[in-house]
Amino acid sequence: MSGEGLGNIFDAVEEGAAGKSGPPGPDFKVEVEVPRRSLGDPAGQLASVPGKMDVDGLMVARKLGPGESSGGVRLHLGADFNDGATLRLRGQGGVSAGGGRPGDLYITVRIVGSAESGGANGLWLGLAALIAAGVATWYLGWLG
Repeated sequence: MSGEGLGNIFDAVEEGAAGKSGPPGPDFKVEVEVPRRSLGDPAGQLASVPGKMDVDGLMVARKLGPGESSGGVRLHLGADFNDGATLRLRGQGGVSAGGGRPGDLYITVRIVGSAESGGANGLWLGLAALIAAGVATWYLGWLG
């Protein structure tokens, strides 16, 4: 990448970048479910991503991102994020045993729940139940 302009996630990483030599670590691929209601939320959504994954029968540690704990990755997804899209987090995959740079983490996001879950839909259901209870009370009082 040249010294001018913005970088591209598809730019090749120079061999030995950041003082690392040797073969790169393995790439990790995971699929996570994110509730539709969290899309566009400035706080983001914590997606569960394991700290270690099986690679050819060996448990390989994942390189954690800046400010990240082993509990998962905080995703900040826009309100129009597409179901099934895959995010690439460079350098947050498997740690290389040979001293090379960590692999990449690919997260495929599955959006679950409808746009109406909870919210106004739940309000209408509660109102309907309240009206039904009132009608039942009136009817029983009328009979009695």
